[in-house]
Amino acid sequence: MKQRIWWIVVSLLAISVGIFAYVYRAELWGENSMHGEHHLDAYLVSGKYEKFDESKLSLAREKTVVLFFSASWCPSCTLFNAEMKEFAETLPDSVLILAVDYDERFEMRKKYKVAYQHTFVVVDENGGELKRWSGGGVDRLKAELNLK
Repeated sequence: MKQRIWWIVVSLLAISVGIFAYVYRAELWGENSMHGEHHLDAYLVSGKYEKFDESKLSLAREKTVVLFFSASWCPSCTLFNAEMKEFAETLPDSVLILAVDYDERFEMRKKYKVAYQHTFVVVDENGGELKRWSGGGVDRLKAELNLK
């Protein structure tokens, strides 16, 4: 009898945790987050904060190009995206942030030895790493790039 009650309690607890996780994710990233979509498009600003495209690396000849490895399930990445939406318009034209999907771009994670999301990598026009850091928001970005 005790064992049966124990299994019922554990099952109810597991169901409660599952419901909480589902609701929490939906609240943070929207209904489509369960399908890997994190509405990054809502935060992008053309010429300032864009999705990664290999052809954009050549812009590093004339700009500072920063790769931002982010994931849809990363709360700090979501916060950074929201901050970037506000900051992007004031970002100098000499800087371009490229959002790299941490979950889909395994080859890039391997190339840059990125072990976890919310990592920034400054690259040259050939994709060579010049600088890196992990974590932080817009203030850290400005500090690392010596922006005012």
